Amino acid sequence: MMVRLGLCCMFRDQPIKFSTTTVTAVAKMKRKDGLAKLSKLCRDNADALYASIEYCAAHQIGCFRVNSQILPLKTHPECGYRMEELPDGEAIVERFKQCGELARKQKVRTCFHPDQFVVLNSPRADVVDKSIEELEYQSEVAEWVNADVVNIHGGGAYGDKRKALNDFARNLDRLSPRVRTRLTVENDDKIFTPADLLPLCKATDIPLVYDVHHHRCNQDELSIEQATKKIADQVQIPGFRKGKIPAQVIDQRVGRGVVLEEAANDALSRSLAEIIVDNKFVQMSRPVVDVTKLDEAEGLAFTAEMDIRPEFD
Repeated sequence: MMVRLGLCCMFRDQPIKFSTTTVTAVAKMKRKDGLAKLSKLCRDNADALYASIEYCAAHQIGCFRVNSQILPLKTHPECGYRMEELPDGEAIVERFKQCGELARKQKVRTCFHPDQFVVLNSPRADVVDKSIEELEYQSEVAEWVNADVVNIHGGGAYGDKRKALNDFARNLDRLSPRVRTRLTVENDDKIFTPADLLPLCKATDIPLVYDVHHHRCNQDELSIEQATKKIADQVQIPGFRKGKIPAQVIDQRVGRGVVLEEAANDALSRSLAEIIVDNKFVQMSRPVVDVTKLDEAEGLAFTAEMDIRPEFD
């Protein structure tokens, strides 16, 4: 069974480094010198991203999350810049687009997860303005590097969850199509649960990114299985109603291998659950599964080993 893994932003052991700088360092420079410094950092980061995608492809890692500061200080009110202001701005953009081509060719998914200060439902207008600016910047880079997701949390509750989510929905109208088509929202570990966010996602047509670990920390009336099913029901391909998508269209849009893999994962989960329940096993360890056959015509065959609690007379 294939397990798809992802990497988040940085490396510990590999000689692939992303660079940044501080406002203090750039602010004391002349504007020209500061832009030259930022230009070099941006170009170095584009090269590092290219190397990251190469590494992921070589090690069967299916996704890489891009650092929010891939363009250092891009939206800072004093030290920020437009790409055309940088000495090598055009070449930098081209290098990022090469990253996108590589990711597309190697089937490595890229995505963004803006920092916690991006809060679309803040009661402070200046915070919302800065959040939108940050989303626009990251979505522009996402367009260059072939990233299809810019994922954020629901923000704060501010004493009234319903109002907070209404404010979130209202501010979506201020986003460009480039942001809107990539934006997803994720349940968090303290405030908004899947049950809180699902109505928002349905009303605004924003996908919900389900974090099962956050759900375990911040529980609601939904079980993990129920939340997973409700979120899966959101999947929609343009031109088809939810639940009415022909299998061949899913294959074309998602890929036959992915469809088979997801079907196998679902069948494995159900089969293992049935075996454990039917035999009244008490698990003492996670199952170690070895898929011995996966074929459309012949079906799925697997072996599983796990420790179970022995029965005592």
